[in-house]
Amino acid sequence: MTTKVRNVILAVVLLILGIFAFGWVLGHKSGKSSLEPTVSALSKDVDRYVIELGNNKLYVSSVEQELESIRQAKANGEITNTELRKLNLSQANEISRLKLSIDTLLNVVSNNGQIIVTYDTVASDTIHKAIKLPFTFDKSDKWLNLHGMFNNEGKLDIGLKMDMPIDLITGIGKDKKPTAIITTSNPYIRSLYISSIKTDTPKNKKFNVSIFVGYGACKTGLSPIVGLGVGATIFKF
Repeated sequence: MTTKVRNVILAVVLLILGIFAFGWVLGHKSGKSSLEPTVSALSKDVDRYVIELGNNKLYVSSVEQELESIRQAKANGEITNTELRKLNLSQANEISRLKLSIDTLLNVVSNNGQIIVTYDTVASDTIHKAIKLPFTFDKSDKWLNLHGMFNNEGKLDIGLKMDMPIDLITGIGKDKKPTAIITTSNPYIRSLYISSIKTDTPKNKKFNVSIFVGYGACKTGLSPIVGLGVGATIFKF
């Protein structure tokens, strides 16, 4: 093998290695940039509405999900290695946080209190109304069980039990954006804050290295070939 041929072969090998390195760098940068946060201040963009589902009403709150790498989520304080370890998790795919409140006014609560009418000793035409102690009260429906009593000294004892059915659904909305949706059938629950971060979004790799099999044209016609090359992703299927 002559020196000229050897130099040509070496140049071709170096060119191929350079293409590989260039493709890897661009793909790495593209993948990294795709995982940068794309949405901020989600708590300001909570969409609330009510839908009918059969004979029931569903109270819905939704936000657009943030897209972050797990490293970025840790850097932003969304989750820590200690928290993952305590939860026996090696990886967090989604991090959703909710802040809810019980928001209701119970203006009709049944009770067994007795109203007593008294008259002022000075002005007999002045009427005072009082409620006799002790008495109990309660309010129950599909979601709420409230009960309590005032004893002879006017001391209040109260018990409250409430079912809080809450579903968290994540997916892609009709606007092609990742969305987190909170639904509940309890009309007493109100969503104050919702935050949802998706950390397992696949990297968008523009360049790829692949093995290809096919036919190539040569002087004698078509011939089967096997090769290794670098390509740019135009579409996926």
